[in-house]
Amino acid sequence: MENEEMVTGIISRGDETEKIKTYMEVVEIYISIITMKAQKGITRLSQRVATAGLRLMSLAPDEVVHAFLRYQAVAGAGTDPQATIEAFGGIILSIRKDMVPETAFDLENVMDAMSIGA
Repeated sequence: MENEEMVTGIISRGDETEKIKTYMEVVEIYISIITMKAQKGITRLSQRVATAGLRLMSLAPDEVVHAFLRYQAVAGAGTDPQATIEAFGGIILSIRKDMVPETAFDLENVMDAMSIGA
């Protein structure tokens, strides 16, 4: 029984480490978007987002996965760059809420930080 608990603890820590790495990849994508023009950044980074999204689907809690799926739906339509950016901001916000549950940040704070397309 003790060995089983130890193995479970190691697996849990490993999953948490992988989740944090995935979150950091999403944050790096966020930083890349900030430094590019909106549509150009969205187009260039779509493959990176898709790859990170697959990892989010397997590692992140439901709120983060739902935010990613909303982003995918909006970005897939490709008709509104601002809505796409806001949906990506929703991913960032849901990651923050997972990492810092007591956060007072909201989507407006995230969008202010992104300041894209201005």
